[in-house]
Amino acid sequence: MTLTLRERLAAKADDELVDLLLRRDADQWRAEVFTLAEDILRGRGVTPPRPPAQRRTPPSFNHALVQAPVGLQDLVVVARFPSVVAADACVSALRAAGYAPVVLNEAVLLQDPTMAPAYDWVQLAVPESQAAEVAEFLAAAHEP
Repeated sequence: MTLTLRERLAAKADDELVDLLLRRDADQWRAEVFTLAEDILRGRGVTPPRPPAQRRTPPSFNHALVQAPVGLQDLVVVARFPSVVAADACVSALRAAGYAPVVLNEAVLLQDPTMAPAYDWVQLAVPESQAAEVAEFLAAAHEP
C-alpha cells in the first residue's frame, strides 16, 4: 500500500514538521509539502512558524540605530528599563521572535549609567507597524 504525501507527513512528529517548515529546503521538498505541513500542524492545534520570507530580519545589535528598518520618527517606545543590561534579555527575545527592536539612549547610558533617569531610562522601541504585536508579546511574557 502506497501512502499519500499527506499521510506520510501526518506520520511525522510536530517538531519534525516545524523543523521542515523552518528549513524550507526547496531542493529537497516540493512547494506543496510546506502547505501540507502547515495544514497538518494547524489541525493538531500547533501554530506553524512563519515562512522565512515573512520573517523580519532584525538589525545587528551594535548598529541598531544606524540599521533601523524605519526612520526614528516611526519608532514607538514599548518598554523602559533601568539599565542597558536589563534591556538585553527583552531585546534578545524580541529579535528571536522576528521583531526589530531598537534600544534608544544606549550609547549615552553605557558611558554613564547614572544618567538613566535624566534620559527617561533605557527605551526599547520598535517600528510603529510592530508596536501592537510587540505589546501583546511582552504582555504574554509577563503572564504567570
